[in-house]
Amino acid sequence: MGVLMSARVRVQSSTQDADQLVKSLMYLSVAVLQLLLVCAFGEALRAAGAALGDAAYASGWELRAQPPRTRALALLLLRAQRPLVLRAGGLYPVTLNSFASVLNTSYSYFALLRTINE
Repeated sequence: MGVLMSARVRVQSSTQDADQLVKSLMYLSVAVLQLLLVCAFGEALRAAGAALGDAAYASGWELRAQPPRTRALALLLLRAQRPLVLRAGGLYPVTLNSFASVLNTSYSYFALLRTINE
């Protein structure tokens, strides 16, 4: 979030020349794109993990009930009950909702700093 804040402050500074403004805009767009890619991957991982349990349950396993397969499938279904989520620092889930939250918070801080500066 600090990267986004510093880039926005650079973009909004009125004393910059055109070259510095273009560099700041490129830096901001790359930082946002990098965050978006990680969050999109986290969202895809979460969706695939949610679909795994449904696919295993709908596989018709009850028709081919062999003890080793049934046991493995039961473990898979048990594991699929807990959501599969990519976490930043082991705490914060990395999804598209968190991407929107980071952008929203970053802009709120920027607006507050800009109001205080004026």
